[in-house]
Amino acid sequence: MFRFTWIVIAGVACGGKKDEPKVVPPAPDAAVAKVEPPKPDASNERPPDDKAPPPVVKPVEGDCNRKTEDVALVAVCEYRCTSLKEADACAIGAKKYYAGDGIKIDQVKGATLVKLACELESADGCTYLARLDTTKADELTAKVTTYLERDCAASQALGCIELAERVKAFDEARAKTELEKGLDLAVAGCDGGDGSLCVAASKILDVAALGIEKDAIKAADLRKRACEAGHAATCVRLSTETDKPDKREALVDKACTFGLRKACAQLASDLSSKNTTRAAKMIERACQLGDGDWCVRIGEDLAKANQRDKAVEMFTRACKLGSDHGCSQARALGAK
Repeated sequence: MFRFTWIVIAGVACGGKKDEPKVVPPAPDAAVAKVEPPKPDASNERPPDDKAPPPVVKPVEGDCNRKTEDVALVAVCEYRCTSLKEADACAIGAKKYYAGDGIKIDQVKGATLVKLACELESADGCTYLARLDTTKADELTAKVTTYLERDCAASQALGCIELAERVKAFDEARAKTELEKGLDLAVAGCDGGDGSLCVAASKILDVAALGIEKDAIKAADLRKRACEAGHAATCVRLSTETDKPDKREALVDKACTFGLRKACAQLASDLSSKNTTRAAKMIERACQLGDGDWCVRIGEDLAKANQRDKAVEMFTRACKLGSDHGCSQARALGAK
């Protein structure tokens, strides 16, 4: 990402008209609240001119896998889906386009990617597609079961766990066998450093189901290990379970370091009134990870510092991330 110098204004009051909320398909629960930064007053706007805005910085390169949280890697997921035909990348990319994680909501692209995910035999993709296309729910559900059986036979923990959930209604004995296998595989994967499998195992041990005894102590240990292994959302959950402010902030900071956009946005909100280097870095990080509101905040500070071109670039980036206010501010400064 390009580098720039900007000023965090101390004590900026929140206010102004907020962007209209968008209705999107259900997305994973977030433990931290999103706070919209303040908007500039009209005195900071400049008349438009004919100069085109600079190009928006492209998302960073990287992997698209189950560990991906809110990192703005949607373009990477889309590339790996459409060009490399990676089924999991299709499923993850589709969910991001539907939910607006790191990119502006685009249900057309979401539908394209989720359909391709199912065609590439992704159980997740077919499951999600079945929710969207109820006319083919039975057909898609049958495919999901087939793919989960294949994944479980290949010793994929999440395949066994999901398969147990699907068959328990009509074959409890089989469900118990599959869940026990899934738990053993998940614990082994957690031991190998896969945070998502630590979480999967902890969820099973949090409740008494299908003959597996509840073990709250082991489940709590698995969540701690999940955070240490880089599962950002679990770090945020742990932050809500402690009454020590320093420990709470350290856990949210760790989640931000691991790339969870909402965690960075929370830290940015907590620190935004302080004229410190740390506050500036948190706001920049939230913008980098795809939070359009904080990109708008940076653009406002750049505009106040008379750095028009950089302000336009920030507002344009915010616009592409789905911020209507970013779009209007970019146009006010001459973007077309």
